[in-house]
Amino acid sequence: NEQPIIPDSRVTTTVEDNKYTIVVKDLHPEDEGVYTLKSDHLILDTPSITVVPEEKKPETETTTVEEETITITTEQPQTKQVTEEEKP
Repeated sequence: NEQPIIPDSRVTTTVEDNKYTIVVKDLHPEDEGVYTLKSDHLILDTPSITVVPEEKKPETETTTVEEETITITTEQPQTKQVTEEEKP
């Protein structure tokens, strides 16, 4: 959407030895897209980021009696790190 990314508690960016990294924590569908790195001397397209729902599995075992109804809810954070080195 051509909007600059402002680093915050979910998004961090780093530059180290000409390696440009963006980390997006707790991904949401609206984070999907192609991210572009712009600087005074450089314009690079990073790989597109596709947000896929993570399969959620119970973190503990549960035993139940046959025909009993049980509900198990678990939450796992999602983090996707993309670097320029991953570019095809």
